[in-house]
Amino acid sequence: LQVFRSQRNIVSEQKNNENNNQSDSEQKNNKDNFTKLYEDMKKYNSDIYKNGQKDLKDAWSYEQSAFDLSQYGIYNGVIAELRIPKMDLDQPIYLGATWENMGIGTAQLGQTSMPIGGNNTNCVIAGHRGSSGGKFFLDIEQLELGDKVYIDNLWETLTYQVESIEIIDPQDTEKIHIRENKDMVTLITCHPYPYNYQRYVVYCTQYNEETENSETSENSEPKESTAEVSHESDVSNAEVTNIGNSQAFMLFENSLYIFVPAALILLALCLFRHKKR
Repeated sequence: LQVFRSQRNIVSEQKNNENNNQSDSEQKNNKDNFTKLYEDMKKYNSDIYKNGQKDLKDAWSYEQSAFDLSQYGIYNGVIAELRIPKMDLDQPIYLGATWENMGIGTAQLGQTSMPIGGNNTNCVIAGHRGSSGGKFFLDIEQLELGDKVYIDNLWETLTYQVESIEIIDPQDTEKIHIRENKDMVTLITCHPYPYNYQRYVVYCTQYNEETENSETSENSEPKESTAEVSHESDVSNAEVTNIGNSQAFMLFENSLYIFVPAALILLALCLFRHKKR
């Protein structure tokens, strides 16, 4: 993330016409690259919306990256940064949900929108429910309606809030499609932990602080959220809000690495002594 943040600072400095240590030619080259990348991503988002995301079909399509970022001067593969305070999560976002990308961060699903926001977009971000590389989306069940999700791309910080939560089947690709006149980020991971026969999906919509403040001032009594948590396959509310299950299982899983080898060694010693007698 350090390299990505340095690149982000370059864009910010260019916007503010600030001097930095780069030569004029380096500054112009970076500016041209990042400007072209932004325009190309906007076009891509528009194209997949217009064609109905016709190529969003299967796991293979999820893994495909629409851009070779090295052509734009980005060599570490990071297109944005995902921050979720409720989960204490701060992870890079890579393009294409390959096994390699998801082993070191989160990943934008191929054939879904790029993480630059805008009307008629839905950037779907996948993450593991914990692995040797980190926790990733292990604590995703802590998220509740109204919680904030932030996307830091090269050009700006986008703010979203959790609107609904749903549990779907892996083949339900239409559940992660772009929604008309919406600016969305969707988080998706395997469910139930530690299995993967379903998907836990958190839908987030663009957060507008000015609109919220205006609505609050017009109404003396706070409104209850009309967003609903949808649960398929007879999943109960208790299951969705059970925060501790994932952490408990992870502790149990880690303990196996200690106790199973110890038990095997003890068994081998007993067999050895028995044979010796």
